[in-house]
Amino acid sequence: MKALITGGSSDISRAIIKDLSKSYDCFYTASSMTSLEKNKDFFKSEDINTEGFIFDFSSPVLDKNDFDVLILCAASKQKKINSIVDLDINEVKSYISENVNSNVLLIQKCLEHMVKNEFGRIIFISSISTEIGTSGYAPYIISKSAIEGLIRNIAVDFSDKNITANTLRLGPFKTSRTKAFWKRDFYQDHMRKLILQNKMGEPSMVNSFINSLIAKDSFVNGQSINISGGLPLIDFKRFK
Repeated sequence: MKALITGGSSDISRAIIKDLSKSYDCFYTASSMTSLEKNKDFFKSEDINTEGFIFDFSSPVLDKNDFDVLILCAASKQKKINSIVDLDINEVKSYISENVNSNVLLIQKCLEHMVKNEFGRIIFISSISTEIGTSGYAPYIISKSAIEGLIRNIAVDFSDKNITANTLRLGPFKTSRTKAFWKRDFYQDHMRKLILQNKMGEPSMVNSFINSLIAKDSFVNGQSINISGGLPLIDFKRFK
């Protein structure tokens, strides 16, 4: 079977690809030729058998659609982190449009093949922020929340075609994108108090969930599952 994982440059995507490529024909997206070449070099150095192609969120075109598994990891980086009232409305609209419309296109195209084959697995990698909020990230949260709603709707509309759609909400993870935060000792100490399991997530931690959800006998559909070390639950005794 074929699996498409978007955003081949992210640590989460790479961890998924490394694991799934053992059993699936894995493909990934890159935002540009430069990114694609860097990804090729990375996967070659790790001896990971996978293939990439360009899919630009700002101008999305998808030629391939014969995938049995679609894992949506990619998201544009929010350029400015600020309160919604202090963000330029045109920049907000552009960000939301790119991230929502591109994922919708991917889902639409892949569903054509899945419906025809009467089998499909769609997983959206979202964020615990859609449940608890994160200061300054309104456009990001709006985009993630919109796709979460679509995922639930797909579960309702296509379950009779043996297609499941689920969301994985990630909590604080150690990735290159979040390194500016977690490299600081103060941040790590705060996270250990905040997260019930006393640590941040590692990219490989998503793989057991992915494998369960894409299995042919999976009995999970239309769900949002938190991979967050216990968040949003908080033990307030830790802050005394």
